[in-house]
Amino acid sequence: MEVFDVVFFSPPSRMINHYRPPVGLMYLSGYLVRKGLKVKIIDVVLDEQIRDKRFFENIDQKIDYVHNRMIDEFKKIKTGIVGISCYTPEYFETLRLAKDIRKINESCKIIAGGIHPTFYPEEFLDLKERLIDFCVIGEGEITLWELVESLSDRNKKPLSSIQGIAYKQEGSNQFVFTEK
Repeated sequence: MEVFDVVFFSPPSRMINHYRPPVGLMYLSGYLVRKGLKVKIIDVVLDEQIRDKRFFENIDQKIDYVHNRMIDEFKKIKTGIVGISCYTPEYFETLRLAKDIRKINESCKIIAGGIHPTFYPEEFLDLKERLIDFCVIGEGEITLWELVESLSDRNKKPLSSIQGIAYKQEGSNQFVFTEK
């Protein structure tokens, strides 16, 4: 089983809506790789290049197919940290991914980043079920690097001193929003 420091996901609908690789996750990965981390992006490419009416009539099945392939790939690797990018329309897909990731590796830390976690971190952190551990607020390269370092015990920088994150205080229901 291959081991990675960080594994990234985009919600499955991006594989359907975009004809390009996950550029934002590639930027984050590149930064972390330059810092010496082993990173993987789980990206499922659909064979169908033409998005015609028939394709969109079966969109829910396509999204389920991509989601299941992503989860199957995740089962073959080991990591302690997962990052999921999220636009607002992908909120429920992100939670579904997080829930299935937790079933496979309940101890991994799951970080949500992107526009929706930036503006609405409470929606990820204030769930009855712990699905998301941290939200990255704003640009993520440096923030994510510092958070990964802290979580992996390479640098015991206190979470409260890492700029640009939101999380729930351990053992309480209090939200912590660090300096932007």
